[in-house]
Amino acid sequence: QLVARFPFAIDDGGKIGIANFFREFSAQGADVTLFSLGDETVNNDSLNEAEKYGEVLLFNHNTNNSILRIIKSIALNHSIYLKKHDNQKIRNKILELVKNKKIDLIHADHSCMAALALFAKIQTDIPVGIRLHNIEWLIWQRYADSLPLFSPKRIYIQHQSKLIKKAESDIYKNVDV
Repeated sequence: QLVARFPFAIDDGGKIGIANFFREFSAQGADVTLFSLGDETVNNDSLNEAEKYGEVLLFNHNTNNSILRIIKSIALNHSIYLKKHDNQKIRNKILELVKNKKIDLIHADHSCMAALALFAKIQTDIPVGIRLHNIEWLIWQRYADSLPLFSPKRIYIQHQSKLIKKAESDIYKNVDV
């Protein structure tokens, strides 16, 4: 199960959904590994709670929107939301994981984790499932619509929305579940 942030302690709606899938996979008898991005310190109680349900791998990675990330997204015409969760170090770690364990299915939580799951699928032919907590492009578009009509921020966010919409459409065509 690939997640953009560690879902324990369960204290908001996004974490509830992710943690419930992790717990339910375990309850159904699956041997689950939770691969989580993030740069927040995870306290021992939260880690111990998660480890009741499966193996936990925390990968230290900052997903904040920095000026450099914004500039790169403009220069390279890509979605900052999708790209900030993906780099070669993360891909290498996931590939190492799927090659060293018997993995039957890669489950991605959120569209931002789907590219990593699909990368692993291409390398290993392991089926990929995705759980969409949101339709992200629509959230970005609604945010753009709330900004002043001719502001640079609105133009940027609208363009990001279009990039995410196309990427999400491509993702859906390539996942198995």
